[in-house]
Amino acid sequence: MVTRNHKWEEDCTCDNARAWTASLAWKEKGVVVTRFLAIDSGKGGIGKTTWAQNLAYILAVLGRKVALVDTDKQAMSSNLVDVDAVPEKKWYTLTDVIRSGLPLLDAMYQARTGLYVVPSDTNIEKAANYILVEEATEVMVDRVGDLLAALASASDHTLPWQEKEAIRIRDFKPLPRILGPDVLVRPEYLDYVIFDFGGDPGALGRAIRRIGSFQRFEIWAPVGLEFMPMQGFAQLALTVKDMFKRKPEQEPPIYIVPFKVNHKRDLTTKYLAELYFYYPQVTMRSVHDDGALRVDGYTGHLEGSPNCAICQEIHEYVRQQLAEQTAQRKG
Repeated sequence: MVTRNHKWEEDCTCDNARAWTASLAWKEKGVVVTRFLAIDSGKGGIGKTTWAQNLAYILAVLGRKVALVDTDKQAMSSNLVDVDAVPEKKWYTLTDVIRSGLPLLDAMYQARTGLYVVPSDTNIEKAANYILVEEATEVMVDRVGDLLAALASASDHTLPWQEKEAIRIRDFKPLPRILGPDVLVRPEYLDYVIFDFGGDPGALGRAIRRIGSFQRFEIWAPVGLEFMPMQGFAQLALTVKDMFKRKPEQEPPIYIVPFKVNHKRDLTTKYLAELYFYYPQVTMRSVHDDGALRVDGYTGHLEGSPNCAICQEIHEYVRQQLAEQTAQRKG
């Protein structure tokens, strides 16, 4: 749900608003609430898989438990798993989850410490056809419900780095690839479930988006600062709104991630300013900033973070424009 909330604009800065929305959905009454993210942009070739993989990996490096669900027939995220360590009769994919009623946990394999992957395959289109033919629009809602029932409830587990006023990215150790029998180790709980969407998710994408009717679900849209990606995002927003037009209160929020920012391109500044201006509360920092930590709700200072001075200047300019508009409305 891409909306403008003028009350937020009056009460807090854009930075604080984004930090608030980023940390809102994963903790409730002292108990960790699994956060569901779909990486979707409405257009193929943007780099959704690259960003989904890196986001999942960095969150695991930070100490989170993350499941990455591959929904693309190219199955690029599935390559993160040491397939040779999985007996053939124990290798399952998202197709099996949808068509055969297999629990998501049974198709989840550990790729790095704390990072689990539900693989896809070239038959994933058969799963989409199954959803259409059987009218199984709630199939992913059911599978996610079963997943949450099988997972343990984790108490609030604030990590040491969250308490620091400043951290250094290089202080976090890289995670080695899991090889051998540990690939089959299942998570006890999950902080995040990230869905890596293909170019045209179709019926499967719609079934996944319906998770938002029952769970805390968010769409994160990497948007390239060019005409066609911007158009793809606009179409995505319309598609989601149409899906939930009968129950708009269940419409999942869409957060915009300015992607592949290259200030050498003439229109980059124009498109980035437009995103900040028209969607100030849902446009996140560009990917060449500190996106993963901001997703996890960290608001402190990142030493050595490659913050882009040009992006910050654009953001500050737009924030001043919004403040002037707010003052005019009050006047």
